[in-house]
Amino acid sequence: MKGGRQIAKLYGWGLHYYCGSTGQQIANEYTENEWYDLLERANRMETLVEDHWQVMGEFDRERRVKLCVDEWGAWHKQDPDVPPGYLYAYAGTLRDALVSAINLDIFQRHADKVAMANPAQLVNTIHSLFHTYEDKFILTPNYHVFEMYMPHAGATAVRTEFISPKGAQSSFRPRSGLHVLTLRRKKRPRVSGGSAGRLR
Repeated sequence: MKGGRQIAKLYGWGLHYYCGSTGQQIANEYTENEWYDLLERANRMETLVEDHWQVMGEFDRERRVKLCVDEWGAWHKQDPDVPPGYLYAYAGTLRDALVSAINLDIFQRHADKVAMANPAQLVNTIHSLFHTYEDKFILTPNYHVFEMYMPHAGATAVRTEFISPKGAQSSFRPRSGLHVLTLRRKKRPRVSGGSAGRLR
């Protein structure tokens, strides 16, 4: 096996993937097609995890090394209303929150492969969970997705099959088998998961 001794020294193999932006790359300006286009780009993470895992298995047959998705998320242009010095800062939207939900669901489905998964940044930049300015502090839509998923940590995922129609003018269709129900002992089931539909 190639590099067997070196592989034994590794904990994880890094994977970065930003699904980018659409149209004019402005976080809060997009068409219906661009809404679905960004969700489809986020959904590509599943293929990346599966393909990387397959190649890693050629060198690590014992599967000691896991994937570390150390940066992921949407990446839009900096909002011109944000003061200079805030690197790529922009206000996220529901669309960005769905990008987070899609990725978190993918990481849950592949928990045997993904040891670590970090959103791109934490504060005042790409796909942030928080924005601060002087004495002001706000939680972004991405934060609220993480907050909704937190109670499910350490729970048991139940595979759920569903069928979803395509968007009106888009090829986006979430993959079946989304883990949306997690169970804990002596507690009521909690239901969560990313929705790919539009709110009306």
